[in-house]
Amino acid sequence: MKWFVLLCSLFLLVSCSVAEEQTNVGEVEAPEEEEPDYDDVLIQDIDENLLTVVPPVTDPDASYPVYEIVVDEETKVDGAKESLDELRIKDDVEIWLKSTGSDEETAERITVK
Repeated sequence: MKWFVLLCSLFLLVSCSVAEEQTNVGEVEAPEEEEPDYDDVLIQDIDENLLTVVPPVTDPDASYPVYEIVVDEETKVDGAKESLDELRIKDDVEIWLKSTGSDEETAERITVK
């Protein structure tokens, strides 16, 4: 009788662990979204197909880098605004760049916060 109880207990333990493993079969983790190339930058100037962006000024006596980003008809805009025409100076944006093989940085996507 002891052997029977022991075998039943062992069977239950194995069954539970196999069932637990089977529930995870086929589950695919969602791919992580790529981080933006420029995060939390402000539009300083807009000139036809060129955006000039800078990081937020936290120290008025410090100097900050200025980035020039090319935009084209393929650049997608999302978030608080939906088109390139809606972008304004001082908009807080995130920018993803596309690979063009040139030295110019061209925006693939701009998210307005």
